[in-house]
Amino acid sequence: MSAYFSIVKLTCRGALRSHVFQFLLVILLLGILIIPNTIKGDGSAYGFIKVSLEYSLSFISLMLMLSGIWLGCQMMTQDLEDNRIHMIAVKPVSRPVIWLGKFSGVMLLLTVLLLLSSLAVYGFVNWQYKKAGIVSDKENKEEVANARREQDKISNELLTGRRVYMPKAPDINGLVQKRYEEEMAKRGPDGKPVHNVYTEEQKKKILTEIQRQVYAGLSEVKPGLTRRWIYENLPKDYKGSFYIRYRIYTDSTSQTAERVSGAWGGLYHFEVKSDVAKDSSGQDAKKDYRAAYLNHGIGEYLTVSVNELEFPSEYADGRMIHDKKAEVTFTNLTQKPVQFRLEDGPKLMIKEVSFFNNYLRAVFMEWLGVFVVTMIAFSAASFLSMPTAIFFTLCYIAYGAFSLYLQSPIKNYDSVAAMPAMDRYGYIFGQVLLTAVIPVQKFSMSEFVANGELIELSMMGTVILYQVVLKGLPLVLLGIWIYSKREFGIASVKR
Repeated sequence: MSAYFSIVKLTCRGALRSHVFQFLLVILLLGILIIPNTIKGDGSAYGFIKVSLEYSLSFISLMLMLSGIWLGCQMMTQDLEDNRIHMIAVKPVSRPVIWLGKFSGVMLLLTVLLLLSSLAVYGFVNWQYKKAGIVSDKENKEEVANARREQDKISNELLTGRRVYMPKAPDINGLVQKRYEEEMAKRGPDGKPVHNVYTEEQKKKILTEIQRQVYAGLSEVKPGLTRRWIYENLPKDYKGSFYIRYRIYTDSTSQTAERVSGAWGGLYHFEVKSDVAKDSSGQDAKKDYRAAYLNHGIGEYLTVSVNELEFPSEYADGRMIHDKKAEVTFTNLTQKPVQFRLEDGPKLMIKEVSFFNNYLRAVFMEWLGVFVVTMIAFSAASFLSMPTAIFFTLCYIAYGAFSLYLQSPIKNYDSVAAMPAMDRYGYIFGQVLLTAVIPVQKFSMSEFVANGELIELSMMGTVILYQVVLKGLPLVLLGIWIYSKREFGIASVKR
């Protein structure tokens, strides 16, 4: 083990001497200081903290990944190019120990930098939060109240970890199939069923059009009508407020923000008081409830942008969460239809953990991203020269991003079969790429932290299992094996 720790120490020392790494380190430090003070968001303390969380963490992760690529390729190839590898290789030190020692040295350095950078961002965000609630004694009562509301909004919507619940999904396939069967059962002017008249190509077009109509119908709320969403598997005894995150559209293609009138509400359950404490069998009598829809007032809501609305889970003696379910409603009071896209929810959000807990999860996932990128760089540099290894690593990361891009159109369709031919082929090709390539974007959690969304342990476990263990570990073993078989004498010959 002494050889392993010696290699780790030498690697850290060599990395700190690298001028490129020193340059990246300076950029990292400047970014931590400059980004929060240059990107102002919407001008409020809420927008300032939200932008700081999202962009600062992303920037830290990016710079450390670039540092990992450079150091990984440099540390693995520099000894060969400078003819110094024999000073280690001739000693009783195995090749895997050399590989792991260099990798551990680089990761140790990057881990320390990530912890220091993340701690700086965390401290800066908390300082801004406390600053938002500080008001001068000279301020009037209205400004003091606004400052307190701003601070409460930051605490409830940003500096928290809220579990996201999506509404119960409608049976789109069942609705489409029913409409399709009804269409095919129609008879033409000659009295024959139309399904005998249409060609297979025409039937596919009809099915695609029915899918589009069903999707649009489930997303649309016509003037004067009410749309209901049911949420299941909620905390049974939760008594605090929860939030509804929504996005309204007036047209499926319009990206122009405007205001629409509507009323949000929910179904509250009120316990019916009874003098009967026991039933005929001597058991506690079953409680009886009466339900009523209550609106939270009429208001104007901005379209296109993502908004949040606070809902009290309790009102008077009524509770909105009953049998682990809740029902939320929206009544359209505008003179034109509005749309809630199915993929947008609306989402129901309930606080689960503290901001510090959620922030630690985000930092850990960012560390895993740096770990994976550095691992790819080390594996590539095990058999390639430094410039080629850097190029190979960047291409690998680009392929991962490209594969996710090819899969993105699926969110606009109910199934792969409903996609146009080119999108469908691209989606399948992207799936094939993802079976072998690690998409680095899977490790980015800055958006979750910036939105106050809980980073689920199940999601973290899935990423670790599929991206690190099943895809990353074989790369490490392959890199170590190639490095063990590499002829250092041939590799170090200067031509």
